[in-house]
Amino acid sequence: MGVLRAGLQEPLRRVYPRAVRLRTQLLVLLAAFAGATGVAELAGAANLGTALAFGQMAFVIALVAILIRG
Repeated sequence: MGVLRAGLQEPLRRVYPRAVRLRTQLLVLLAAFAGATGVAELAGAANLGTALAFGQMAFVIALVAILIRG
C-alpha cells in the first residue's frame, strides 16, 4: 500500500510547491502584528489602542496573504 501511495503522490509533488510549516506561518502573523504595532507606536500613535488597531490590520493582511498563497 505504501508503494502505491508514493506512486500516486509523486506527480502531485511536481505540481504543488513545498508546503510552509504551520510554525512559520504563525511566526509571520505574529511578526506582522508586533511589527506594525511597534511602527505605529514609534510613529506617534495617540495611545496603545490605536497602535494595536494598526497591528490588527497588518495581521489580517498577512493572514489573507497566507491563505491566498495556499
